[in-house]
Amino acid sequence: MLRRLALAAFVALCVAPHAFAFAEVLWFAQSSDGGVLANLSGSRYYCGPPATGATQAAISGTDVTITTMTYIPECPPPPPGESYAQPPAVYTESVSLGHLPDGTYHVTWLFAGAYPAAFSSTFTLTHGALPAAAPLFTPSASLFLAGMLLILGCAALRR
Repeated sequence: MLRRLALAAFVALCVAPHAFAFAEVLWFAQSSDGGVLANLSGSRYYCGPPATGATQAAISGTDVTITTMTYIPECPPPPPGESYAQPPAVYTESVSLGHLPDGTYHVTWLFAGAYPAAFSSTFTLTHGALPAAAPLFTPSASLFLAGMLLILGCAALRR
């Protein structure tokens, strides 16, 4: 029974990166002239959503709303020798927010149209600069990883 549980945990760890591959990440950077860039990165399948159109940003105090229109893309046949079962393609959408005063900003990125979705995050400007970025797991990814490590640790102690 314990070996089956350890095997299941190992398989889950091997599959986990694929399960979280489509979680979009909203992150911020600073351009060379000091302006703030909002970036949304993620993955999508060949001919999969979202195909994006025009993007607009609205800033009201420290609240920023970015809206991207989405539409259903046409799906042409794949190139010769390839299939629809291609690996996902990584994408990044970027929007300049310009020069902003110091403060903590709450950003919401909305996909409107055919594929509605919303992503949000915050950033802080101090003395006109963003702090150095440090990648973080999402809470669900951290909980999943902790659970898998707990199962593997229990399995190792049982031996």
